[in-house]
Amino acid sequence: VYKGKEKVYDYISLKKLPIQIIELDSLQDLGHTISYGIKYILDKNPDTDYLYINFADTLLSNPIDNSNNDRIFYAKEPYSEEWTYFQHNNGVLSNIVDKQLSDNFNEEKGDVFTGVFEISHVKTFCSFFSKKTDFDQQNIDSFYIALEKYSKSYPFECILSGRWFDVGHTDRYFQAQTNVASRSFNFIDIDSERGILTKHSENREKLIEKIEW
Repeated sequence: VYKGKEKVYDYISLKKLPIQIIELDSLQDLGHTISYGIKYILDKNPDTDYLYINFADTLLSNPIDNSNNDRIFYAKEPYSEEWTYFQHNNGVLSNIVDKQLSDNFNEEKGDVFTGVFEISHVKTFCSFFSKKTDFDQQNIDSFYIALEKYSKSYPFECILSGRWFDVGHTDRYFQAQTNVASRSFNFIDIDSERGILTKHSENREKLIEKIEW
């Protein structure tokens, strides 16, 4: 944490969550935040051999198990300047476009990072973080530069996400509020243009009971 950290401390204390907070030395790019956290973890637990990264504004419906593999979860989204897009071939990342205009934007959709990553060689991954000058030259956050370099040594299993919510953007935030508010056994989709609400469930009998009630 850095700015607004008091709110995080208060929330964790109120909910009595078993979460340890790490305070940044300075506010830079995403890569600095993540590498700072990794180095802190390795300093306290040098034998750490598995890392799970989940961006604070990302909610993912996929069940995440400790696979101890290198995995990236992605989604297919229309091209815009809101997300970071990438290409992948046999797990090797390339052609990263980090929240900026690109020639690819005339295409319909591209693969976008959803903010969930699994790393199985933590020390090696940490060694790939670039200096901020590299970030300035390539217009790519140093975190994504590290991912691309790491993938050449340890290719990722790229998994197409199920439902994912990016609550870092206003429209997605309100969509997430509506969907996540549904009960644990079902999901709700809202087609605002046609005024249709559709409820899905993996527990058919439970949903039928609720309909009959």
